[in-house]
Amino acid sequence: MKEINEEARERYYEDIPYHNAVFVGRDENGVARHTHKRSTNSYGSSFRISVESSDPRCSFHHSGTDGTLFVFEAPIDLMSFIMMFPKGYSCRNGLAR
Repeated sequence: MKEINEEARERYYEDIPYHNAVFVGRDENGVARHTHKRSTNSYGSSFRISVESSDPRCSFHHSGTDGTLFVFEAPIDLMSFIMMFPKGYSCRNGLAR
């Protein structure tokens, strides 16, 4: 799990003032191009939003090597999948739209 946690720190973080989960999509050169915010509220209203001027072609994803692609509705779903099935996660490709 240490390997997953180190990689994850570069790809998502907590927006401290509002406690939102922020997921960063990067292009093929590792440059941040897309940002998706999700509220972590357990009570009251919540929201999900892609930050204005984000490039949806560079959405939150994980690049693997095996040629299969798992598509998820949201970044949190992709992260949940990796945490639930960590064995061999590095070879799988995952995309959150």
